[in-house]
Amino acid sequence: MKRIIFSIALIAFIAGMATAKGKTTSGNPVFPGWYADPEGTVMDGKFWIFPTYSAPFDEQTFMDAFSSPDLVNWTKHPRVLEKANVSWARRAMWAPAIVKKDNKYYLFFGANDVHEGEIGGIGVAIADRPEGPYKDALGKPLIGNIVNGAQPIDQFVFRDDDGTYYMYYGGWRHCNVFASPTTYSASCLSTTAQCIAKLPQTIMLKVRLCLSETANTTSCGAKADGPAQTTVWHMQSATHPSARLTV
Repeated sequence: MKRIIFSIALIAFIAGMATAKGKTTSGNPVFPGWYADPEGTVMDGKFWIFPTYSAPFDEQTFMDAFSSPDLVNWTKHPRVLEKANVSWARRAMWAPAIVKKDNKYYLFFGANDVHEGEIGGIGVAIADRPEGPYKDALGKPLIGNIVNGAQPIDQFVFRDDDGTYYMYYGGWRHCNVFASPTTYSASCLSTTAQCIAKLPQTIMLKVRLCLSETANTTSCGAKADGPAQTTVWHMQSATHPSARLTV
């Protein structure tokens, strides 16, 4: 599941501001409701969280967003994306990922829990503001095929220092990497058969790109010696966003 990662310096700075103004922390959870897969980002001077609405698949037909000026006080922006604005989406709208480009906001999402021969996969919606409303940009999935055995879900998008946009996505124990997803000309660069449950935030550390991910041993085909929810952690690294990852 995606984890929100902010730099230690930034957290310390915000914490200092909150203390100086006599504010308390937001507490846990930071806002009420049933949510999962949070995408955490900073846009236009505010902190934003775009989560999955946690419910049965047929009820996962919209996405909310939350914004905060200080990581303490959060404002809910309901239904920034709805099934009604995505003609091909029926259910299971999951794992949002957002980027800003040329004063437009691109919200990537999975829909329909797609399997071979079905319509669904990863879509992209566009808006003029981070709080939406977002509308389908293509009229069809951006990635709708199962490539290299990876279900097209759980995407994470980021902009590299050279201006290139990358998308990591995957399910069913496989992960693909695509370049420049906001141009809609995604070309597959590499794949890894590592057990992927959900790719979290990506951190650039000098010239090395490190990806951390979690995997449930029972869902990844490995033998579970403990409880069904046993989780194993991996750290993978590569010298370039499109390079094959190594453990």
